Amino acid sequence: MACVVWLKRYLSARNETGTANGPYVRIEMYILVVEDEFLIALELKHNLLDRGHTVLGPVGSVSEGSALVKREIPDGALMDINLGDETSYDVALLLRERDVPVVFFTGYEDRVLPKDLQAIPRFVKPIDKKKLDAALDYLAAKR
Repeated sequence: MACVVWLKRYLSARNETGTANGPYVRIEMYILVVEDEFLIALELKHNLLDRGHTVLGPVGSVSEGSALVKREIPDGALMDINLGDETSYDVALLLRERDVPVVFFTGYEDRVLPKDLQAIPRFVKPIDKKKLDAALDYLAAKR
């Protein structure tokens, strides 16, 4: 819950020209996208590419995400929680074992995360520019 409070404060402190402390500083990252809704995944991928990042995926299942993480180590991950009839928790745990920061995007604000994943920041869909920028800033800071 503390992480959600931090994100709300962070988002309210931002302005259109950059972060609360100054202009945006962007670094290129290799980002895993785990999202089962094709149009959302495609839009997220294009938004990341437009910002100069390299995208791993997108993938829409736990098995695909786990297979990618076992082959390659991204700088960070943007993940939907619900992937059809499964959750992305196993992929998030695998990433955490490899010290890869994760941000969840979900349609369920009140979803209770397992205790060992509660520190992962979570944004409620839809993913707008402000939320994506905050998620990328978080991933960059944790690199």
